[in-house]
Amino acid sequence: MTAKPVTHHLFAYSARLILVLSAGLLLITCKSPVDPLPPATQVGNGTLACLIDGVAWTPRSSDVKSSSRIARYLEKEKTLFVGGGNDKTFQGMHFGLANYTGQVGVYQLDSVCADLPRVCANTGEYTPSKYYEKSVTYQTSGRFKGKVEITKHTASGIVSGTFEFEAQNPVTGKVVKITQGRFDMFYATN
Repeated sequence: MTAKPVTHHLFAYSARLILVLSAGLLLITCKSPVDPLPPATQVGNGTLACLIDGVAWTPRSSDVKSSSRIARYLEKEKTLFVGGGNDKTFQGMHFGLANYTGQVGVYQLDSVCADLPRVCANTGEYTPSKYYEKSVTYQTSGRFKGKVEITKHTASGIVSGTFEFEAQNPVTGKVVKITQGRFDMFYATN
């Protein structure tokens, strides 16, 4: 019987040790990506957030007496309006659903409503400036669309769901992408 050289055993042991240590190091350094947005919930947490061209956005108000987000459901008018603003970045984002009857489901955003915040169509809008002007506003349309999925709507005043849309600036032609949107709010009825 021939004995294997000691160097063969040492090489095999070293190779296994390097493999195990590499795997351990990989497990330690690999972490799940952190979601920069608040979690999607359905309990009336008062959240509204999305990615705007891949950058996390949430409403924010420096005035503790005012809210930077709103949800309004007008049952008689059959409209839902959800939106918010960030007074640090001067950005605003909102969407409106016309002919909304309080039902969960998916609603298309495919129109322009020139009369917001009065809801006259299923529309999404983004404004990157504190000045609400057509030259800086991005809107959904028949060409640039999106959707809202209402996942919860209660008589006690909670409305929750997700949204995404593309909107175009009608003056410059530039397009913005709103993705991974989520909201969980108590709605006003007046």
